[in-house]
Amino acid sequence: MDYKKLFDLSGKVALVTGASSGIGKGIALALATAGANVVIDYIASDLEAQAVADKIIAMGRKSVIYRADVTDREQVKGMFEFVKKEFGQLDILVNNAGVLEAGLKPIDCVEDDDIDWVFGINTKGTINCTRAALEDMKKHNSGSIINLDSVAGQFGCGGAAYVTSKAAVVGLTKHTAMRFAGTG
Repeated sequence: MDYKKLFDLSGKVALVTGASSGIGKGIALALATAGANVVIDYIASDLEAQAVADKIIAMGRKSVIYRADVTDREQVKGMFEFVKKEFGQLDILVNNAGVLEAGLKPIDCVEDDDIDWVFGINTKGTINCTRAALEDMKKHNSGSIINLDSVAGQFGCGGAAYVTSKAAVVGLTKHTAMRFAGTG
């Protein structure tokens, strides 16, 4: 698909969490195709993350990788400081990093460890990255934050921890949109 025909992001800087594979990788490549320079956040494989960055660089864009655990607020702050140092400012944040509990356990079977892990990444990670992005975006009255949800968060299908974590992301997205409506 020729994303340039849909929208032009030339000169914009995007950060995509969980971008070394899967949906995040696809989003990072699509943003680069539309002209954006892209920071690849990842937690797992240096090689996979660098391979995504190399594809973006081959398109003529700038791309760097940054390993940060989105559940750790200090690591997230460090990542956003790095982005500002490397690129000047952040224009687009895509909160993509996400997990689901093994076995998609229903409410009567889900374990506390499952809840902590899934909420940590899906919900707290989204909150951490959103807060960090807003610090700079508020100063410039400019920016876009995209939070990935799931139909599970809308309709309740799936494991209890995953469904609830994604429903929380929907609420956070609505809250943030209302809080910053009209500010750019």
